[in-house]
Amino acid sequence: MRNRRLKKAIVELNFFQSNITDEQTIRRQRYATRIYIILYVLTVFGIGLFAAFSPQLINDVIYFPTNLQFNKLMRKYSTTIQCLCSKIGIAYETFVHVDVQFHQVCSSRFVQKTWIDSIMQQQYQQSNIRYHLAYFWQIIADFCHISNQTWIDVIINFGQSYILSPMALNEQVVQSQTKMALYNSISLAKTILKRDLLVIQRTTIENQFISGLTTNFYLGYLSNISQSSHDPQMIPRIYNNCSCLNRHGCPHPLVINTNSNNSIPGMIADCYMTDATLRSTLECYYNSTCFSQLHEQSNVEVELLSSKANKYFLTNSTVQMLIDDIMIDDLNIKILFELFYQQCRPARCFYSYTKYFSLIDIITTIIGMFGPSAFILKLLMHFIVKFLLRDKSQETNTSERPLGMIIRLYQYLGKFRFT
Repeated sequence: MRNRRLKKAIVELNFFQSNITDEQTIRRQRYATRIYIILYVLTVFGIGLFAAFSPQLINDVIYFPTNLQFNKLMRKYSTTIQCLCSKIGIAYETFVHVDVQFHQVCSSRFVQKTWIDSIMQQQYQQSNIRYHLAYFWQIIADFCHISNQTWIDVIINFGQSYILSPMALNEQVVQSQTKMALYNSISLAKTILKRDLLVIQRTTIENQFISGLTTNFYLGYLSNISQSSHDPQMIPRIYNNCSCLNRHGCPHPLVINTNSNNSIPGMIADCYMTDATLRSTLECYYNSTCFSQLHEQSNVEVELLSSKANKYFLTNSTVQMLIDDIMIDDLNIKILFELFYQQCRPARCFYSYTKYFSLIDIITTIIGMFGPSAFILKLLMHFIVKFLLRDKSQETNTSERPLGMIIRLYQYLGKFRFT
């Protein structure tokens, strides 16, 4: 009984009742009601689908973000976040600390005055190769001093330069730009030092300056029968058939005893003491046997160099290699991003992100569209019903024409009768 009443209520459901009571008009009104219900359901369903799968662009702002908040936002919204710094340029010295470790020889006793003087006091003959070792170590000490002064200039110039950006940068970018700026400063200093050293070497060689150690020229007499007088002259030294007039020098292994070929590992002799030092290595000062052979009369206690103490250089690295790298064996760069961010101090950060509707948002949207959807559809169906209920004469004329879309839809829905 209840099912029959429900069927009857559905069949007789009419949202477009009017004063016209003929059966054909009522039937058309009921068909229009069914069209209205179908369209309404489809509209609500479409709105729900649109709300579920359509992303929303959300623009947000945070004022005076802390360092932690900034890092969190930067990780989450790195492509859209924008934070204006209160300063365009921030000096590196305000947030960067750099510790340098020079080659261990620069902190050893070998470059100290007591060691150099001890070699001098041994009163070797000038012809004895050990006599030159004092000058060898004096040059090494000078190179250490030059490297240290060069590093001081590098770190001052670097510290007074700025990282430039109107926007707050994330920690990775700050780290990268800071290290790049420091390495560029070091590279420039290396280039300048190499250039200055090369200029000194070229000037010395081209002008054939006489070494105070007479390692390139010595005062002597030329035995020439055709000469009427035997005046003393500066005669170039010859090493292994190589004359010190040669612009490239005459590098050769250092031999303590000229009567034997027992050379000192890594030690090179040359026309100029500076060139000899640059071409030599310090490997003999890592080895106790070699050291004892070279400094057999030394009464000064010194600690030999240790291969384990080297971070970058090798035991057989030449002095030229050391000075080319400003004697720097290790760098420890500490970049304090917190201090950088304190200098930046952004007043606000803007960021945007996409967000999909939650289930509650979808339900709220659908409920919110009930009223407008019903109003629009009723307004639309009002014209449809009015069109369907036109006078009979118009219907007769229209029936002879091809059926329009709405009439075809009406006839199609007419097949579905609730009986």
